[in-house]
Order: sequence, then C-alpha cells, then structure tokens
Amino acid sequence: MDTSIHLPAAALPDFKQATKIYREKASGMVAHAGLLLEFLDGHTAVFHNNPEKGPHLSSLAEFSEGKTVTKKGRYQNSLPIIKDRIISILGQGRHYSIFANCEHIVSEVTHGIAQSPQLAATATGATIGALGGYMLADNKKTGMWIGGLLVGILALQCSKNELLR
Repeated sequence: MDTSIHLPAAALPDFKQATKIYREKASGMVAHAGLLLEFLDGHTAVFHNNPEKGPHLSSLAEFSEGKTVTKKGRYQNSLPIIKDRIISILGQGRHYSIFANCEHIVSEVTHGIAQSPQLAATATGATIGALGGYMLADNKKTGMWIGGLLVGILALQCSKNELLR
C-alpha cells in the first residue's frame, strides 16, 4: 500500500519542528534515516530517501515499517531553510544511491552538507582493516580483503547500533 504523501513540492506546509529519526532496515545491516516533520496543524510526515521512491514524504507508519523508531536530534531553528532545502530536493527528481542515501539527504537538509556516518564508518573501518590485514597476513592480498571486510562490517554495525540507541 502506497502511503506516500503526494503534494507539489512548493505546497509543503510550514512545520514547527523537525526531528532526525532512525529505524533498522529490513536487512538488519544498516539504520534507515528520516526527518520527522511536525506541521503547525498537528499532522506529521517523514522526509526520507529509499531505493524504491527516492527522496519523498511519507507517513511515519510507512517509514517505520513496523519497527521501533529512534529520535536522534531536534531542529527548531532554521526551519525555513530546512523547508526550502526539502522543496528543492523534491523538485529535482533525485534517485537513491549509496552516495546519495537516506543519511545523505537528511544531513543535506538539516546541515547543508550531505554526509553518511554509517558509510564513513564502514569506509574507515575497511581501510584500517585492509591495512592491518596487509601488514599481518602472509598472503598480503587475502589478508587485505579479509581484514577490510571484517573490520568494515564491524564498524558499520557499531555505527548502526549507536544510531538506534
């Protein structure tokens, strides 16, 4: 059932608060990020980005997919700027990718810079693991791959767990 909120990007109502939220993705590997918008009339919507629909507004129920939602940060200042950024992104017809994922889109609208803590943790962990594996293993290539994979996954899980707390 499609519970997306369909309205022209320019018709986005004013909101009194925006809250960064996370829930575990179905795969269990990562946390899915969204921005819960609390409108002046009492209604809510979640701005988020997923592979199926790209950046869009949905109900909290659609966003949560029945999973626990964790609130991580509230924004009450700069709401007009956040609203303008959401309208701009909705009007661009962007698509989801690993380098334009749910965290990137939420970070872009709240801070003006697209960042993904989970992706950064994974890349950093994989790099450190690959270097360690290269230095410690007899077979340098295999050690690099195994070290990078294991430490990258560990770093991703640590980052995800922190976001869902």
